[in-house]
Amino acid sequence: METAMITSASSVLAMLNETHPSLKLQALINLNRFVHQFWPAISASLPILECLYEDEKFDQRFRQLAALLISKVFYYLGEINDSLSYALGAGSFFAVPDESDYYHTLLAKAIDEYASLRSKAVELNEMVDIDHRLEAIVEKLFEKCISDGKYQQAMGIAIECRRLDKLEEAITKSKDVHKSLSYCINVSHSFINRREYRFEVLRLLVNVYQKLTCPDYLSICQCLMFLDEPQVAVQAAETSTAQRENTAGDVQLTDETDAVYTERSGYLILETNEQSDESWYSELHGAIIYANAIKHAGTARDEFYEENSVWLSMATTWAKFSAIAGLGVIHRGHLQQSRSLMAPYLPQGGATGGRSSYSEGGALYALGIIHANHGKGIRQFLRDNLRSTSVEVIQHGACLGLGLASLGTADECIYDDIKNVLYTDSAVAGEAAGISLGLLFVGTATDKANEMLAYAHKTQHEKIIRGLVLGIALTVYGREEGGDTLIEQMTRDQDPIIRYGGMYTLALAYRGTANGKAIRQLLHFVVSDVSDDVRRTAVLALGFVLYSDLEQVPCIVSLLSQSYNPHVRYGSALAVGISCAGTGLCEAISLLEPLTSDVVDFVRQGALIAMAMVMVQIIEASDSRIGAFRRQLGKILHDGLADYMSNNTGWWNQFWYWYPLIYFISLAFSPTAFIGLNYVLKFPKFEFMSQAKPSLFEYPKQDTVVTAYTAAKLPTALLSTSAKAIKSRDKNKNEAEQKIIAEKAASAEKFCNESGAGKGKASIEKGTDTMQVDNTATMEKTAESEAMFEILANPSRVLPAQEKYIKMIESSRYVPMKLASSGFVLLKDLHPPYPKFGDVEFTTVQDGGGLDFREVCSVPKLGKVTCCHFSSDGKFLASAGHDREVFVWNMETGHAETTPEVHADIITDIRFRSNSTLFATSSFDKTVNFWDASKPGYYCLGTMDDHTAPVMSLDFHPKKTEMFCSSDSSAFDLCFRIFRLSKQGGEGCQQVRFQPQDGKYLAAAIQNFVSIVDVETHQLIFRLEGYDTNVLYVSWDTTGKYLACITEDFVSVWTLAENKFRELNYDGEKKFHSCIFHPSIPQILIIGCYRSLELWHWVNNKILHSPAHEGLISALADSPSRGIIASGSYDESIKIWQ
Repeated sequence: METAMITSASSVLAMLNETHPSLKLQALINLNRFVHQFWPAISASLPILECLYEDEKFDQRFRQLAALLISKVFYYLGEINDSLSYALGAGSFFAVPDESDYYHTLLAKAIDEYASLRSKAVELNEMVDIDHRLEAIVEKLFEKCISDGKYQQAMGIAIECRRLDKLEEAITKSKDVHKSLSYCINVSHSFINRREYRFEVLRLLVNVYQKLTCPDYLSICQCLMFLDEPQVAVQAAETSTAQRENTAGDVQLTDETDAVYTERSGYLILETNEQSDESWYSELHGAIIYANAIKHAGTARDEFYEENSVWLSMATTWAKFSAIAGLGVIHRGHLQQSRSLMAPYLPQGGATGGRSSYSEGGALYALGIIHANHGKGIRQFLRDNLRSTSVEVIQHGACLGLGLASLGTADECIYDDIKNVLYTDSAVAGEAAGISLGLLFVGTATDKANEMLAYAHKTQHEKIIRGLVLGIALTVYGREEGGDTLIEQMTRDQDPIIRYGGMYTLALAYRGTANGKAIRQLLHFVVSDVSDDVRRTAVLALGFVLYSDLEQVPCIVSLLSQSYNPHVRYGSALAVGISCAGTGLCEAISLLEPLTSDVVDFVRQGALIAMAMVMVQIIEASDSRIGAFRRQLGKILHDGLADYMSNNTGWWNQFWYWYPLIYFISLAFSPTAFIGLNYVLKFPKFEFMSQAKPSLFEYPKQDTVVTAYTAAKLPTALLSTSAKAIKSRDKNKNEAEQKIIAEKAASAEKFCNESGAGKGKASIEKGTDTMQVDNTATMEKTAESEAMFEILANPSRVLPAQEKYIKMIESSRYVPMKLASSGFVLLKDLHPPYPKFGDVEFTTVQDGGGLDFREVCSVPKLGKVTCCHFSSDGKFLASAGHDREVFVWNMETGHAETTPEVHADIITDIRFRSNSTLFATSSFDKTVNFWDASKPGYYCLGTMDDHTAPVMSLDFHPKKTEMFCSSDSSAFDLCFRIFRLSKQGGEGCQQVRFQPQDGKYLAAAIQNFVSIVDVETHQLIFRLEGYDTNVLYVSWDTTGKYLACITEDFVSVWTLAENKFRELNYDGEKKFHSCIFHPSIPQILIIGCYRSLELWHWVNNKILHSPAHEGLISALADSPSRGIIASGSYDESIKIWQ
């Protein structure tokens, strides 16, 4: 039976007027089936359908079917709101999912409506009635997404609808919780515009992370950082021990400066311009200085200053200020040497030295740049100089320097000092004071901003107003809605300078958020404001707001870049430069290219700078336009930028008004490198692979100077017989070279194919070009081949475009704790858990006479160390202390382990038996325990517990099986027979030590003297007296000829054969505590003090100072067989020295 084709809905619509309910039902069913075809005709009967829906006498299911039909008609009419309203009345009819556009459109509308109502309730902080039918639809959608395994879709809807309970449910029920959490973190930054809600989501993610069986602590710390909750850093600092400095940013800064020091840069362009006839022009002179500083930021390479001192001396007034300040950019991060580096230029005797005030002001500014965000050690010096001068140039430099050194500290005392300078109403000093206040309160949204705005209305100096409004913008950095009040006030102000500051306030408050409201506001001012400054800044500010969605920037500003107003075109160029820095984005380059030839000079300048920013570290192999751009040698500033390692910009763009602010761009610089760190945050020996040709990411080739006169080499005239001989010789030589090259190439190809890894540079250098000279004077060169990969050593330069080619070598000892291809990467040592001896080399200290003393490795978190000792062969190192357990370290395998059994109190001494792995420990618990370092598990072999007082010290005889113990009961125990020493007082010996090799004598430190006892006769041979305080430590040299004794403030070396003393007094604050003779140079005594080791050449009476620990160095041990020394400290670490 064939189905009849319906060509009109009129007959079915007529059935709606029937009185029998079954006829109406049949009509509704048929109309719903064909509504997509006959909705225009059905729309005329909407009143009838609405009456059916509202008729309470009509059956409920019939009414829901009528609502569904009405909803579909409204959908086709484009009335989505009405369609959703009736769809909610359709009940279960709408709940049945289908794949129609109608269903998906209304479902999306339902989600949007629900999310809007939920957001409105939060924003208004009041209850909003939400239709339970709407909520039911969203709930069912959540359930369907989770049941279908579409967890990311469920998480996205939950975030949009502010349903954190559903978000947590979707995360915990997902198959990969860690992946889901990472997805939520990314979504929270790219999607959630409101800061408070983003924080709620991040707090939820932290809670979910903490509930996991294996929490991802790196991600937890990342979330807490985004939350501006410093508690994790505070706890890390409070609980850190030996490596306390690792919790501070100073370690990162130190590692960055170490990595950047290896950067290669050329001086050719700078020197070429410096040597030109026009280089004395102030503009070019300044441009070269700025370019040099930017080009070598953080590298500590100031050779340009040394080699061109005469040319630099031509700088006057503010050019001199900038030249000196440039040293701060070059040496940025070198905190320890900052004062000594800038000493020749700093104010002397307060701030009224005989030097130029411009040099002194520039030096103070430079100190701030060096210590930016790490200014604890320099703030007081800058404050003193600021308070002691009334010279506005020096005040200018001091304010900028103090603001940088106090970045984000919100210190009230510093605020008062800067405010006093501001209220002097000096235009030059006041401008810097306004910016400095912003740096001091950056990102705090402080109420002080209102005071700054009030003074900006009061003062008559434009420079002060500009400085203040820039400072106000900094105070709301990243605060988003928290800065709306200030933004509203400033953008509606009558003063164009304050409106100009309002643009920066808007830009910094919403930086990187791509917030639609902020973008609309900026575009409004671009086209409507009467001030060119405001319009230019409004366009530029788009770059700050949109840098997280950089591909949108060229699209948004494309029309603005063609504006009749040159200021708008300039702003468009820099907006692209700021947002697309270091990306090489094709659209950005295409937009900027026409602007580089603009008819207005400052537009060309902005376009060139922006082009350089976009092309930062973009290699010519990836974009040919970078090569042409680099060859524009006339532009100095942007050349410095294009060669530098940066990925974003900062406050530097204020150079439009004040050139010295160019240096603020250095705050945005960070090395593009892979910097692998071990557990003590040092560089281990580690290699990784770049699976790309080395030439793709090599440093830019330095240009060469082309001289005006080039000597041409004429062909050499040779006899025919000589030419044949030379040709034959070269042919044989080439054949041999080609054979060697082929062997190398085959070996490298096999190595690359089989293992994908290798040692050293994986590049094949072919033989040198061979030149053949004959009658025609022709030259033939052998083409070079290039490897397809490269082995890089840690730390190494890795460009952003290179990251996708980075691969870890499978056989490597170290692996990243979290997969990363660049930046700071913590490395996990696969074998062993602690570093082997000789694995890592640290700071080397030299005395100028051949002594080389350096730290080679360390182990942290051992508890306060009181004693340590090497086995005779140096294979084992044992240490102990306040933790009451023994730490045993195998120096050959690197395996380290603590004993499962412990003493009941602090361990006082630890000693290995000679030529054995057996060792003993003494303790305040009145016992002596015996252990074996060669047996796994390190269980106690036995205990001697017959002492009546704490055992202070012990030692094994070097040849016999006897052992001495010293107890507070005044007794010495010699194995199982006891003898007593005649001594004063009732205290036991602080320390006892047998003479090495034959063990003829025993040295015992007793109160403020040392007794030397003959072991065989038990007779007192010598009594070393004259110490004002108790002797803390005694140590023999390896030959047994010399004995060192230490008190807190006195060190002596006694020569046994001559019965003579060499003495060392120390009148400083450091206290002596431990000592050991150098294992190979007995004339050197190594003394453990508070935080440092003092190497005393007691024959020549010279001292070498070496920083070592963060606490008292309480124990020292030596291994003559390995030539190494161990130091134990109260900072809970042990370090090995060589």
